[in-house]
Amino acid sequence: MDMHAHNFRLVTNEPPCDECQAEPFCLQSIFSGEQLRTFKNAVRVKGPYKRGEVIYRAGTPFNSIYFIQRGAVKTQVCTVSGVLEVTAFCLVGELLGVDGIGCENYPADAVALEETWLCELPFSQIKAMCSACDEFHQALILRLGRTINSDVYQWALARNLKAKQKVAWFIYDLFKRVRSRNASDLRTIPLPMRKTDIANYLGLAPESLSRALNALDNDGIIVNKTNNICLVDLQQVKMMSVI
Repeated sequence: MDMHAHNFRLVTNEPPCDECQAEPFCLQSIFSGEQLRTFKNAVRVKGPYKRGEVIYRAGTPFNSIYFIQRGAVKTQVCTVSGVLEVTAFCLVGELLGVDGIGCENYPADAVALEETWLCELPFSQIKAMCSACDEFHQALILRLGRTINSDVYQWALARNLKAKQKVAWFIYDLFKRVRSRNASDLRTIPLPMRKTDIANYLGLAPESLSRALNALDNDGIIVNKTNNICLVDLQQVKMMSVI
């Protein structure tokens, strides 16, 4: 499996915009006419990235943010002791690389969790479009604020919870993010990430994560499967996840 980041990515069978899974969340919906053409010309579609492929590495010069058109991505940092720590999971319709804004380099690796397609938005073009379109500027600031709230603030509050409550918080947060992209009464939440990555992200040993999931399963709150979680008692998960 190729674990090297590439500056150039061959696009094969590029998904058209009207078939994009993330179309309802795309910032292009703000534009029309000439501004829409300018936006589309600025966007570079990149993919497919295979599971385990690096999109960019920590230390790579920051030039762009990315919109996840299809798939899922994790970000991770290497500590001074050489241990990789997962810092976030990014899903369809979410922004990737925003932690590089204001920095010269990306602070984390970005790694595809499954086959992934991205829309790359060069930051120089983003700044120009913000100057030209107040609506785009406001929408981008709102999107960035939500990303920071989810990735930083909410996790900062959740990190001191006990293992079982931490896991419930993660499941409910994932449910809300997936549900916002699927209008149906979705109760089975796919897990594009490995459970070892979930444990790493939550600051738990894999054995502690397994015990917490099994406890929630035995309590009749979830059904714990290899690649997904079925929510049996959504209200209980929500109550347990309250910070």
